[in-house]
Amino acid sequence: MAISIAMVALDANSRVSSSSIPKAWAKRWPKGTQLTDGEKKNHSVSFRAGDVHVIFGLMAAPIPWSDIEPLCTDAAFWPEAASEMKKHARHVIVTVMGEGDRVHMMKIMTQATIALIDASEGVTGVYWCNSSLVFPPRDFTEIACTFIPGGMPLPIWVNFCVSQTSDVASAGFTKGLGAFDLMELEATTSPEPAEELRNRFLGLADYLIANGPVIKDGDTVGEDANEKIKVTYESSAFGAEGRVMRLTYGGSSSGTLKMTTYGYVHALATLICTIGIGYLLYTRFPLLQGSSLRHFLYIPMTLIFGFVLLLVSDKFLESTFGWQVFEKRES
Repeated sequence: MAISIAMVALDANSRVSSSSIPKAWAKRWPKGTQLTDGEKKNHSVSFRAGDVHVIFGLMAAPIPWSDIEPLCTDAAFWPEAASEMKKHARHVIVTVMGEGDRVHMMKIMTQATIALIDASEGVTGVYWCNSSLVFPPRDFTEIACTFIPGGMPLPIWVNFCVSQTSDVASAGFTKGLGAFDLMELEATTSPEPAEELRNRFLGLADYLIANGPVIKDGDTVGEDANEKIKVTYESSAFGAEGRVMRLTYGGSSSGTLKMTTYGYVHALATLICTIGIGYLLYTRFPLLQGSSLRHFLYIPMTLIFGFVLLLVSDKFLESTFGWQVFEKRES
């Protein structure tokens, strides 16, 4: 069951009316799915939006400042984020749970967050956890309602972190695609201005969320047949967990393959295992000690075993943990 979370910050004098939430939803979206089957339990209230469970949980304490302080500091579009969010005294956790389409569930959570804002007084901000973004309530509502319910409010769902690294290059990454079971996007050296790189990320994110993980390792992307940007699955250069989809531009593809620390450790561990198993077989089966069997059966079979062990274990570790034997380093 997929779970997504948003947090709505409230000041000390805030008022939240749980009965007003479905009314606020119906006022904004009178057609289509509605919030029904309201049920109160302790400090939470739950509803159903079709086949999705929507839960509003009132927390008597503020969002931990250590969780949102760096987000407020980096919120260039909201300069007052830190001072405004510091004012909040409690918060509501908005949670949606259900099976099936992630996009549908994310739309429901966006609508539920807007309905809560509309039905409450004293809202100071919104923390969208998947993308690690904070918004003033009015901006959140305006951005979301530009797209919802038909479209996807990607500026809320996905954080497009880009920066100009020099006069002729930019770099960046996304955060939020993992909520859709997709790898994040990265570019370490893009010849595009930062705003163009952001728009490229936006277009690719929109395409991937709508179509799924259809861009494979080694594919090329571009706005026309002449533009070929290679996509490779690699470890993150920005500290993200797991593998990411790295964009490599034609002018920035030079580099050399270097074996990673994992590659050396894995090769050494495989060699030790192969020698150990080979020695065990050699001592347990005296027939293998004959020169003919040793040269024509025991040694070749041990080498083949070691090679297969190396390939199979590497494939397993790469698919499970994203560990790579080689990494590309810019020259």
